[in-house]
Amino acid sequence: LSGAAGAGTFAGGLSVLPHLTLGMAPLSLSTLRVVAPVALSIAMISILETLLAGKVIEDFVSGEGESPAPSDNDRMLGGLSLGTAASALMGGFGGCGLIPQTLLNAQSGGRGIVSSASYALSMALCVVVAAPLIGSIPIASLAGVMITVALSTIQFRPTMHAV
Repeated sequence: LSGAAGAGTFAGGLSVLPHLTLGMAPLSLSTLRVVAPVALSIAMISILETLLAGKVIEDFVSGEGESPAPSDNDRMLGGLSLGTAASALMGGFGGCGLIPQTLLNAQSGGRGIVSSASYALSMALCVVVAAPLIGSIPIASLAGVMITVALSTIQFRPTMHAV
């Protein structure tokens, strides 16, 4: 993996953590014309993916016989907005509630904020501590893991009914 991405990508350590950076792009109308359409497109995709992830989890939990609390969409989108803004202030790129990771978390028993926090903490530890080890994993192995996760998260019966 590190051979394809470059050795510095998987250096690890505290130096890989982001630093607060402000004003990287010039604030002008021409910059806004370039950035605004892309930013709006990414924002719409992130919003849709996050809302869909919430709906998938509601359906998954109710399918297991539990009575899920309805998703608080305002709270989810508020968290998405704050996280994206914090990421941008550190030179990063915002994300969203990804359906495969969210579903995998729920299938593993995660139901609350502790499961989300433990996922975030484990990802941070992987970036800081285990990055050199992760960089030595062959790409073919990662592809196999991705295919296995994809096959375990696809709901074949509802998909066939929709088609």
